Amino acid sequence: MSDNMFNVLDVNAIDRFIELKPVMNSMYSDLCKEYDSIVAALASEWRGRGGDAFVKDAIKVKSNIKGIKDVLNTMCDMLIDCRNFFEECDNSIGSANRKAGTEK
Repeated sequence: MSDNMFNVLDVNAIDRFIELKPVMNSMYSDLCKEYDSIVAALASEWRGRGGDAFVKDAIKVKSNIKGIKDVLNTMCDMLIDCRNFFEECDNSIGSANRKAGTEK
C-alpha cells in the first residue's frame, strides 16, 4: 500500500440504524399493546384448562418479545459506542496528520 492511500470507514449505515432507535421503540410499544389486546380478548372468552394454558403460554411469549427489545436496545447502544470510538479515532488521526503536514 502506498503512502497516499486512505482507508475509509463509512459510518452512514451505523448512523441510520441509530436514528431508527425511537422508531423501533415505538413499533415495539405498538406491538405490545396489540399483543396484550389480543391476549386479553381471547383470555376473557376462553375458559378452563385450555384458557389457563393459553394465558400461561402468552405470558411466556410476552417475556420473549421483551427479550427482543432488550437485544435491539443493546445492539443500538453498542453501535453508539462504536460510532463514538470511530469518531475519536478519526479525530486523533486527523490531528496527527495535520501535525505531520506542518513538520518538515
